[in-house]
Amino acid sequence: MGAPEWYALFEWERDGASRYAVIKAIPAVTSKGAAAQEYETVLQKALADGNDYVRCEAFKRWGQLQNERAAAVLAQQIESLLSPKALRTLDNPNNLLCEAVSAAKSVPSNDLIQSLERVLKEAEGGANNDATVLATEALINIGKRNGWKHVGRALTTAQQLGGRPKKLTDSAPRSATR
Repeated sequence: MGAPEWYALFEWERDGASRYAVIKAIPAVTSKGAAAQEYETVLQKALADGNDYVRCEAFKRWGQLQNERAAAVLAQQIESLLSPKALRTLDNPNNLLCEAVSAAKSVPSNDLIQSLERVLKEAEGGANNDATVLATEALINIGKRNGWKHVGRALTTAQQLGGRPKKLTDSAPRSATR
């Protein structure tokens, strides 16, 4: 089955478990053009799905794209998952947040810094929340690729959390966390 057939099946299917199986089976498209636009449209719809497994797989797929559009989508999703509305309406907002932040680790874009820093400041449980550890790892990836000066303030926030995020900041140059 080609990508268009998978997309049609995803649109047609109403059962969450089946939609999850379909989204996992859709071949990744990393090129540009019409095929990439179709793929991103399906991934965008999967992010709005009512099934957490479908949404989590969509986060992973966005992370695999490793482009600026993926960075923008993941930043928007992270911001959304930190909102009071998400805490009221979603069954597992922290699980979804962890998946979105984990996907962001693969997209070392400066466009994610603000959202990742917000995770460090607002995720429930602080240093004991896996989302803060993943956010710190993502920030370190951004610093390695784009320069430590961009992530310094955010890494200082991670360092102040203590625990695992603080230990992770030890891999950054000392100048990055001052």
